[in-house]
This record gives sequence, C-alpha cells and structure tokens, in this order.
Amino acid sequence: MTCAYRKTVRYADAPVDEEDEGFRLVHVGDDPIYLISRQPDDSLANHRHSPWIGGCERCQNELINVCRQQGFTPRIASLSDDMVVQALVAAGKGVTTLPGLALQAHPRPDIHATELTAFTRRLYAVTYGDPPDPPATVALIQAIRSSTAAVPARSPDR
Repeated sequence: MTCAYRKTVRYADAPVDEEDEGFRLVHVGDDPIYLISRQPDDSLANHRHSPWIGGCERCQNELINVCRQQGFTPRIASLSDDMVVQALVAAGKGVTTLPGLALQAHPRPDIHATELTAFTRRLYAVTYGDPPDPPATVALIQAIRSSTAAVPARSPDR
C-alpha cells in the first residue's frame, strides 16, 4: 500500500474542497485567528476605515472574509507573504489578521493580538490510501495533534 502525508489548513467557514480520489482529510487541531494592531483589546469594528496589510492570496481571502462578516471590506494598503506584517503593524502602516501558530513562531512585543473568537482555522493532515493508515502515519498524526494542543493560548495583550 502506498501512503503519503501532507499538512493543510482550512478556515472554519470555508467549504471543504473535494479531495483527489484516494486523499482523506484528518482533523488535527484548530488555530485561532487574531487581529494584529497597536491597541490592546482591539476589535475589527475599530478598523473599518484603517489601512489593512494583506498576505498571500489564501490569507488575504481569509482577512477579507472576516471583515465582510463584520459588515465592511478592508482597504488593503500593503502586502507581505511573511511575518513582515507584524513589523508593518508596529510601524503604524495598518492592521492585519494572523493565525495563533504564526504568532507563537514569530512573536513581537510591540504589537497587540486580540483573538477573534468567532473565527478559527482548522488544521488537517491529508493522507492517501484506504484506511487503516500505516502505524507511522498514525504516529505522525498523533504527534501533530499533541503539538498543536500543547501550544499555549496567546494572551490578547502582551
């Protein structure tokens, strides 16, 4: 039996794409979304007219969807595909959204992160082949689940 593995994410409100035949999504955890700004305990409503910093196409689509659910379309003023977005926020160039795992990997003390409790990313492992998965795949999925569950919740105001 051939088995492959990869990790993918899907925002909670996004429809599940049809997977290629033979691929299966295995939920391994959830990752909260945060508003990144220079204000503690901030809200999306405070930034209807603010400049926004977008990321890659997928992340920017998520940002736009989050804002639209709050009744406005963000004005994207800058784009960056990496953690430079936090530096742009710290410099006063705009606000953005980031997932919690990204904040754990690259924290900055000069910005504030306010959890958007109505929004989350769902983390998946994508396996290939009919169940049952081989023991190595099962062990890897369990390790990923454990590592995402072990990430401490980020304080909204650090």
